[in-house]
Amino acid sequence: VIAPSSYEPFGIVALEAAAAGVPLVVGDTGGLAEFVTDDRGRRSRPNDPADLATQILAALADPVETARRRDTAAAALPHYSWERIAARTDEVYSRTRRAVRPPRRLAAPPNPVL
Repeated sequence: VIAPSSYEPFGIVALEAAAAGVPLVVGDTGGLAEFVTDDRGRRSRPNDPADLATQILAALADPVETARRRDTAAAALPHYSWERIAARTDEVYSRTRRAVRPPRRLAAPPNPVL
C-alpha cells in the first residue's frame, strides 16, 4: 500500500494494510509515521514525489527486506487491537474522573458591588 498522505492523524490505512499482509510505503507524518517505523515499512518525506518514488523503488528492489518489514508490521497489530484501544481509553477516562475535584463554593463579597 502506498499512502503518501501529508496529514493523517491516526493511520488506520496502515493498520489495515498490515492486517492484509501487504508492504507499506507511507508519508512520514502523523499516525502513519507512528505505526510505520523503519522496521515496519518505508516512509517518504511529505510532499516529495522524488523521495516517494525512491522509497517505492527500494521496496521493489529488495523483496526479502520488504517481506521482513511487512511481517514486522503484522506482528505489531495486537498492540492496536480494538480491545486494547478501548482499555486504554477507559484508563484515561478513569484517571480523569478520579482527578476531578468537586466545585468550590465562592465566598460572597463583603459588600454588594454597585
